[in-house]
Amino acid sequence: MKRILAMVLAGILTVSVIPAFAAAEVGSATDKGSNRQLGTTAEGQESQGQEPEEGEENPPTEAQSGELPAALNLKYKAKKKLVLANTQPEGLPVNVTWASDNAGIAAVDKNGTVTAKWAGKCEVSAVFPSGSRAVCKVTVEPKGLKYKKKTIRKKARFTNVLVGAKTGVKWSSSNKKVATVNGKGVVKGRKSGTCKVVARFGGKKYACKVTVVNPRLNKKKITVYNSRSFRLKVTGGKGRIRWKSGNKKVATVSKKGTVTALKGGTCTVTAVRNGIALKCRITVPKHYKGYKIPDFGALYGKRGKFRKADGVTSVQYKAGKKTYQKYLAALKKKNFTFVEKSSGTLVYMNSAGEMVAAAYADGYVGLAFGNIKDIE
Repeated sequence: MKRILAMVLAGILTVSVIPAFAAAEVGSATDKGSNRQLGTTAEGQESQGQEPEEGEENPPTEAQSGELPAALNLKYKAKKKLVLANTQPEGLPVNVTWASDNAGIAAVDKNGTVTAKWAGKCEVSAVFPSGSRAVCKVTVEPKGLKYKKKTIRKKARFTNVLVGAKTGVKWSSSNKKVATVNGKGVVKGRKSGTCKVVARFGGKKYACKVTVVNPRLNKKKITVYNSRSFRLKVTGGKGRIRWKSGNKKVATVSKKGTVTALKGGTCTVTAVRNGIALKCRITVPKHYKGYKIPDFGALYGKRGKFRKADGVTSVQYKAGKKTYQKYLAALKKKNFTFVEKSSGTLVYMNSAGEMVAAAYADGYVGLAFGNIKDIE
């Protein structure tokens, strides 16, 4: 009896269990990590992508929305990274695409860093995979004026620039009698005084203080002979004057504008007042004034002590014997002929009657010169 019961029970299990296992092998299955389900059609073929049953949702894998600051103000060429806030669903990774509707004004990179390109307004957006957007209004402001204050001469001009603004800048002068400005920011001095030149952009004003002065040098070019001096003066303008010689070997200039000639040649002496450079061309001749006689000091950069009496000029220089011999050679090159030697003094004369007496002793060179017509 027990054996019969066991056989019947085995038969029941065989009938019920085997079909269950078979169904499991060909029945529906779920892919790992997705909602896609696989099943069989009536013909026994697989079917894919069945919709989830009503009430089921795709489990989210990243944030689908968020917020950006409503507005961002940047100066020209400045940078700022935008940060998303209140992302939903909270705590999930954020994967967005960044975009600017005018990259010429402000560009944005893949990390959300905004770079100000030119003054103006645009919008920067973060686009989520769901298609939702977070938008920030970006305003780029100019860096400011290239010149906030400027001193110019009457009739002089300069160009001011609102740095960072390409177009749309409007210029004006508070006093057109002092200085004018055109639509391109070119300022021209009219008469001495001060005024404001204003650039308007984006509802803001940017002002430059313009001072017009009219300083002048009493000479634009002068001839100064070796060891002589000339005083340059500046009229007009205000404040300190800075003096400078372009070649101190040719001529020097003092803090008071006194020019002293040294070596033969030319140079430029500059006086700077109120930021304005005034220039004078200095010529130092290589011959003595009124003569064709070579100037010893101008040839070798020496300063001499001069005296004049009875139509004869005498001068003494501190110099070596080699320099003295060079000077005698220079006389011959200028067509001076040796006339006589008396007590160590050598006398030379040219066809115009100009005479030079030269002597050397104890590290000093002595010269006396004049024209035979003027000597008593």
